[in-house]
Amino acid sequence: MKVLFCVGSLRAEFGGPAYSVPRIADTLARMGIDVGLWSRDQSAPDLRNLRTGFRGVYLRGSESDAIKKFGVPDILHDNGMWQPFHIKLAALAKKNRINRVVSPRGMLEPWALKTKRVRKAVAWQLYQKGTLNSAALIHATSIMEAENLFRLNLTTPIEVIPNGIDCPELGRRLGENERVRKAIFVGRLTPKKGLLELIRAWSNSVVTGWELVIAGPDEKGFRSEVEAEVSRLRVSSITLLGPVYGEQKEALFAAADLFVFPSHSENFGLVVGEALSHGVPVLTTFGVPWEEVESKGCGWSVTADVPGITAGLRAALRTDRRTLWEMGERGRRWMIRDFDWNWIGQRFVRAYSRLLSS
Repeated sequence: MKVLFCVGSLRAEFGGPAYSVPRIADTLARMGIDVGLWSRDQSAPDLRNLRTGFRGVYLRGSESDAIKKFGVPDILHDNGMWQPFHIKLAALAKKNRINRVVSPRGMLEPWALKTKRVRKAVAWQLYQKGTLNSAALIHATSIMEAENLFRLNLTTPIEVIPNGIDCPELGRRLGENERVRKAIFVGRLTPKKGLLELIRAWSNSVVTGWELVIAGPDEKGFRSEVEAEVSRLRVSSITLLGPVYGEQKEALFAAADLFVFPSHSENFGLVVGEALSHGVPVLTTFGVPWEEVESKGCGWSVTADVPGITAGLRAALRTDRRTLWEMGERGRRWMIRDFDWNWIGQRFVRAYSRLLSS
């Protein structure tokens, strides 16, 4: 089986797909699948995000060049929406009779559709809906994303396969009592992530002995708004870092007592799984498809507004160290049990095989 993965960018600042797409490609390559990986911006796989390297073939040049070099694949797995190269890939798949799988990667979530709404509405009617309906399969990373896709009245089958989660080999240790406890946010600095609401909620909820660290790449100058809000509220217990990758990111998770992710909308929210894999309990919102953190006993899920985040923070920040540590350990075991990459890879192989046998 030959599978060609295509994505807009593999740069770490591109977000979750820059990690999850090469990671599943690498997993399938290690399973013996012939895998190619191509990105529109010609960015090579970011090894800071791939602990074990990349076993597939990375392809450069245009969309046509990639197929010529790799050979006509059995499956063309396109990741993302709206860009012209997705239309080219759809045309190439049709011309070469290739089974095309599309992963929208959150780009058809209600929040995403509100951004540049008029332009997207026109594009949807002109070509985007048609290219999705011409695909063999649409891949959703969560039930929440699948439900939102169903509402678009698409004719293409939809299958839910989550992203896998890498788990560090060593568990976390219970911190010393005298250490200032640390809540962290890791992600792109954008309005969608709920950072202004988080800062306001933190100012309402802060407990002595806690600090909040916000880490991630700036997007379109939004960091300046975040800094202005911290200054306006005169909150001294908030620190802003830049992007963190590799060992720096690992160290931040290792030092954390709580992960806060107040996003308004996510199709998966990979960083939530990363936090849990490091044994860090999570406070997130109903806009993120991780409501099970409550039923699994490893976090809190709240409304994505200041009152909801405030209530969640007040509960989390008043939880004793031992209980938070135990919550994190439950989350870590959950990730190991249900989000193993090899198991995820097997699900993709079964999905691809069904397309080839139909």
